[in-house]
Amino acid sequence: MPAADTIAASQHPGPAPESAAEWGVSVEDAPREPFAPTGVCLAWEAPMTAEEKALYSTRPPEWERGVVGTPRAVTAGTDPQVMGIIVGVLVLLALNMRHIRRLFHALPQDLWSLRRRANVFDEHTANETRSIFLLIAQLCVFSAVMFLLWLAPRGNTAGFGLIGHGATLSSAIGWLTAATGSYYLFQLAAVGTVGYAFTDPLRCSQWRRGLNASSVLLAQLITIPMLVALFYPGATGAMLAVCAASYVATRLVFIAKGFRIFYRGPLSLVYFILYVGALEILPPAALIRIARAICRGEIVGFTVF
Repeated sequence: MPAADTIAASQHPGPAPESAAEWGVSVEDAPREPFAPTGVCLAWEAPMTAEEKALYSTRPPEWERGVVGTPRAVTAGTDPQVMGIIVGVLVLLALNMRHIRRLFHALPQDLWSLRRRANVFDEHTANETRSIFLLIAQLCVFSAVMFLLWLAPRGNTAGFGLIGHGATLSSAIGWLTAATGSYYLFQLAAVGTVGYAFTDPLRCSQWRRGLNASSVLLAQLITIPMLVALFYPGATGAMLAVCAASYVATRLVFIAKGFRIFYRGPLSLVYFILYVGALEILPPAALIRIARAICRGEIVGFTVF
């Protein structure tokens, strides 16, 4: 409608004509007040007075504005990049399942056996090395996901300020995967060094294969809990407990095999205690501190990723 401010300027608006017959013409052709612009309605032509207009709100109706939505929190289970990484790992495992299945047949023997003479039907090929590499990569990626779900509130990095540093969930998973991979390489180097110093090459090889076998077994044990925690955030606490119990169980099996290899008498217990403290307690504690620092953006500024 035309502006009503002009209406308020008229102190004594005239009454509206009851019919066009008073003017002798139609309402559209009726004469207007002196000096009234053609495009401005008169007081009696306005749908309401200025006082009545002040009583009405000028806010647009709700059906035009709609309901303001709230942004959805991005978690590891809803992030497409994180899910792409997990699906990619599972696809690689599925493509090599024939060789991985053969590796699983020798898993119990690698976990526990100390036979000095190899089995006649045992074979170690490049396919086995590739399968172990894929399974260790699975362990590193899935462990990184569980670290993120544990150290970030429900897997949302916004709670620790990673998003403020320009980070994404996939970048956090990448750095955590690098940390867990470095921890595995440290274990491999430590096993090789201790085995070289305190036993013969055959026992050292058996102990190293025990490390790989326990890592492969751990990767399979945490796969289902990791997927459940991703898609059912309410069960994250229970799934983290299952993963922690799986890690402790596999490490106990590996430590037991190492004890059977290195035990030579009461004096060996002193070296065993030193080994447990130096390689089984301090490195995992350091890994947890590094993972927490990554999730808080204290180590990496996340300006490149």
